[in-house]
Amino acid sequence: MEDYYTRAIKGAIPNWDYLKLLDISYDNDFKNYLRKSELEFTVFDDNVVIQDERNSDVVGSAVISLLPLL
Repeated sequence: MEDYYTRAIKGAIPNWDYLKLLDISYDNDFKNYLRKSELEFTVFDDNVVIQDERNSDVVGSAVISLLPLL
């Protein structure tokens, strides 16, 4: 797993227009990977001051099936 970072966007309703391109070989191994795997996103707010375990800098997360890419 590899982490990717974007620059921080200020404002109450930030809009990220981030694009990351990856070179892949669309072979049988990759197709099997798509059948078995999901893509998980977690968005953090690096400006949050975490004072104890009740605080979190997680803004949200999502899990996306990769099956539609087949």
